[in-house]
Amino acid sequence: MRLFDSHSQFQLQAILPMLSAAGIYGFAFFSLLSTGLAALCFWITVGVAILTSWKQFPTGNRTFFLSWILVLSFILLRTGMAVLFDGSRAPWHLQGAWEWSRLLLFPAVGLLCAGNVKICRRMLWLAMLGLLVGMIMNSDMATLAKAWEGRRTGFHHRIISFALYSGTTLFGLVCFAPKFWNAKRWKFIKVILWLLLTAVFGQGLAFTQSRGALLAFYSTSLFLIFLAYWIRPVGMADNMRRFKIGLLIGVVLLCAFTAFNWSFIERRWIQEKNTILQLPNFEFDKPTSTSVGRRAQLYLFGLQSVVQKPLWGYGPAESYYFIRESGRETLRVLNWKGEPQWWDHLHSTHLEILFHYGLLGYALFAWLIASLYRMVWHAWKEGRLDRSFTLFAVSSLTYMILWALFDFRSLHPDWRYYWNLLAGVLCGAALRPSAKSTLEVSK
Repeated sequence: MRLFDSHSQFQLQAILPMLSAAGIYGFAFFSLLSTGLAALCFWITVGVAILTSWKQFPTGNRTFFLSWILVLSFILLRTGMAVLFDGSRAPWHLQGAWEWSRLLLFPAVGLLCAGNVKICRRMLWLAMLGLLVGMIMNSDMATLAKAWEGRRTGFHHRIISFALYSGTTLFGLVCFAPKFWNAKRWKFIKVILWLLLTAVFGQGLAFTQSRGALLAFYSTSLFLIFLAYWIRPVGMADNMRRFKIGLLIGVVLLCAFTAFNWSFIERRWIQEKNTILQLPNFEFDKPTSTSVGRRAQLYLFGLQSVVQKPLWGYGPAESYYFIRESGRETLRVLNWKGEPQWWDHLHSTHLEILFHYGLLGYALFAWLIASLYRMVWHAWKEGRLDRSFTLFAVSSLTYMILWALFDFRSLHPDWRYYWNLLAGVLCGAALRPSAKSTLEVSK
């Protein structure tokens, strides 16, 4: 029996492109601005992708989709084992599996804009605009004055999250700088706009004073400079001259950013210098008031737990429950009310994956990320991605991976939408177009 008659199918075909455009563009704009509206647009995107693009899923790029399927299958399999053999925590495992599995919905975004780099680039600009609007809406003179005096802020996001989002935006501005600097129309205005946006998001990153994020940002910046030189333009001398000038401007801006915000960087180093230098003799069994010391105690607990279950891990239930059940007083911290509470995560995304899914799960997640790198790189080698987009893809993924060494937000809505947007856009830009895009009418 047919589900829809011919008239209903015609109406559906007419409305799907509009729903698709509203879904992915709305999701891009709200992803870093409003989790509620982002959720609405995201599920519209997923629904349209299921209705229109599911046939494209297995065609081409088989390595990437195979890794995606294996990660999702492993999460489901590990959840089933956890529910079966750890029944007392079954509700927690099921909830955790739902949280983790939603991180794997990004192919829906990629399939809707498969091979259309213009749409992918447009989504990135909308995400930056949404983040900027959120900053403006949550800023006032008092907040900015306190930030200049040394009080940390993440504007409308948690501090560590905003450090990731603003840093990713900075890499986007740097990698797509030629679009501003080489503009044929309104060049002066576009250059000024680029400088203002770079200054705003650069200072926003500095205001977070996140040591892990800044370390990841500097490391990725050096890697980006090397990568940009490695895949430098060849042939026309004029292009090479412009490239060298752009590279020099990038180095100068990085040095200027460091010099201008040196007081913030120095202050954060001084706060934890003694703990860092004394880590070899650190007393892990005693409570500490330092940030580095607390993370060291969490990392020790996480590593000791992984050693006990190295292959499969403990299942998808949030690590908070296991931290609480450990009874270690060193894993408690005072909340804003001055009351002791248990840490709700291990402060490292890499360690969280190892804790929940073991070495096997970690290897599958690593393969998925490596497949995304590989797909982007092949798209560049085949001429389907330009140098700017390739540099952004590699640098943004690298920055996220390094940031994830020191922080964990993956199961929170804001990070979930950030990841599904970033991975979806990179996936979509690198996919080989195999059919007429649902969004073709909206180009």
